[in-house]
Amino acid sequence: PPVILRKGICLRGGFAGAGDFSAPDPAAHASVIKGTARAAAVDLDASSVTVEGFTLTGGKRGIDFPGWEAIHDIRIAGNVIEKNGDAKDGDQNGGGIAFHGTRVAIVDNVIRGNVAGNRGAAIARNGAAVDFRIEGNHIADNIGYGDHAGGIYLDGTGLLARNLIEGNRCCEGTGY
Repeated sequence: PPVILRKGICLRGGFAGAGDFSAPDPAAHASVIKGTARAAAVDLDASSVTVEGFTLTGGKRGIDFPGWEAIHDIRIAGNVIEKNGDAKDGDQNGGGIAFHGTRVAIVDNVIRGNVAGNRGAAIARNGAAVDFRIEGNHIADNIGYGDHAGGIYLDGTGLLARNLIEGNRCCEGTGY
C-alpha cells in the first residue's frame, strides 16, 4: 500500500535487509513502493522529510504533496520515479512529483515514463513554491496530455540545473 508521511522523517531504501543497514545500494537492493490508481506511492504531508533510494511506481502520482500547509525542508533524492499518473484526469499536474512549499530539493532522481492528464508529467509545481532546487535528475519519456510541459511545469523561485531532460512530450490530448 502507499506510504503516508505526516511527521518529519528520513525514509531511506536500498538496503540489503536481514539487519544489514550499513550502506544503501538501491541499484542492487530495490525498495519498491507501489501506489494505486487513486493514491500516490508517497503522500507527503509534513515538513522536514527525506525520501531517498526507492522505486516509486504505479500510483496516481509517485510523490504528492496533498495538503496546502506551509511544507518546508523536503529532500527527494536518489529515487526511480516511474510509471505513475493518470492520463484521463484532465486536472492532474505532476504524474511523477506534484509539489509545493519552501526549500524543496528534488535531486539525483530518475523520473521516467510518467503521465499527467494536464501538465508536468514528470514534475509539477502544484501550488506556491519558493526556494526549490531541481538538480541532477534524469527526466525522460514523460507524457503530458494538457497544453503545457510533458517534462516539467514550474513557477515560483528556485534553481533548475544539471538535469538531463529528454524525450518528454506534451499536448497529447489537445489535438494540436
